Order: sequence, then C-alpha cells, then structure tokens
Amino acid sequence: MKDFRGGLDDAKVAVALDPDSGQAYVAMATALNSLAEFKKATEASVQALMLDIDSWQARLELAKSLYGENQFVLALHELDLLRVDFPDVRLIRGNVLTRLGRREEARREFTDFLNHFPDDPRAPQVRLTSAPAPEQNR
Repeated sequence: MKDFRGGLDDAKVAVALDPDSGQAYVAMATALNSLAEFKKATEASVQALMLDIDSWQARLELAKSLYGENQFVLALHELDLLRVDFPDVRLIRGNVLTRLGRREEARREFTDFLNHFPDDPRAPQVRLTSAPAPEQNR
C-alpha cells in the first residue's frame, strides 16, 4: 500500500512489544529505507543482525541503506555475504557495481536478474536501463 510512515509506526510498536525480535528491526529498517532515512535504517539493520546474525533480510536492508548513504564498497561487501538468490539482491548489486564504475559486472548482474526473474514487475525498466548503448557510426 506504500504507506511507509504507517509501516514505520507499526515497526516501532513491534520493537516496543518485543525488543528481542530481529524481524521487528528488519521491518523498521525496510520502512526507513523506503523513507530514505538511511542512517536510521543502517542502525535498525545492525540491531537486527545483532539479534539474528543469519538474517539475510537484515543484511539486504543494511546493503540498501549503505547504498543510500553512497557507501558503495561497504554495500557491496554486505551483498557479498548474502547467499540467497532474491531479485532485490541482484538489483542492488547491479546498481552498486554501476556506481563503482564496474559496468561489465553490473551488466552481467542485470542480465542474470532478467534471466532468473523475467516476470518481476521491475524487469521492463531493467531491460530499458541495462540495454547496451547503440553503436555510433563513425
């Protein structure tokens, strides 16, 4: 429903009710990332990982928040620790690689995304933005 502020409010209630719930902090980090409050999202993600070091969702949210803070090397490091094949992992990795100037690796990541998740609603946009540039006549 794209009510990120309401989602954040709900996550705060969940954390207050159960401060030992890593998933509550993941929900908070997700909402904060969606609101572009990346520093707070980083803090919530780190708290989630302290409670559940194996939470791939927390690590993904941490990578997203680091990307949002333009900390591309750290974001890539977090993505490298993930061992899940999830659409957002490939998209964030492709974007991070692009920002690091590693265009060929980014192109491969976007191609893999399209091959593994062709029905993802973001696939048409990825096809447009990751298509090779037309060759220039010289």
